[in-house]
Amino acid sequence: RDYKLVIGVHMGDAREAVRANAEDWVAILKRAYGAPNNITSFFGHGAFLRWVEAHQEEARELLVRLWDDEGDALDRFETFLAAVPDEAVKGRGTRVNVLGLLLLAIDPYGLPPFKTTALERSYGLVDFDAPPADEGEGGIYRRSIAFYDALLEHARTAGLELRDRLD
Repeated sequence: RDYKLVIGVHMGDAREAVRANAEDWVAILKRAYGAPNNITSFFGHGAFLRWVEAHQEEARELLVRLWDDEGDALDRFETFLAAVPDEAVKGRGTRVNVLGLLLLAIDPYGLPPFKTTALERSYGLVDFDAPPADEGEGGIYRRSIAFYDALLEHARTAGLELRDRLD
């Protein structure tokens, strides 16, 4: 939990740098994907960061919209996922994993990151409906939120204390 909150602070720094159009915003974003991050692999986020560096104006515009304060964050995330080209991040699960880390800048307690494969394995352990194979990337993330909320509710009824979705 603590290291994810550290990543959230780093993503928050990147959010502020992007919004301010700071000269070093790309470097700050790269730092956010660095240590102590073990949620995304270098192969996934490395490709994304190379794309960001090569397409700074487009990437910054997309990040500004994602990190806006207006409207629903998950709706903005779905729009962001649709706009980021496959060349930046390939593979449905990898895209949600790598790009979902950006949501820590918005709400680390309510929009937590996850590894898609591990989460889908968890669905099977508790008979939670996994996302259908044709479900969009945004749906994968929304399903994770529904899973966390169901888990929180079940934990409460069982007398277990979980503070939030990040737990």
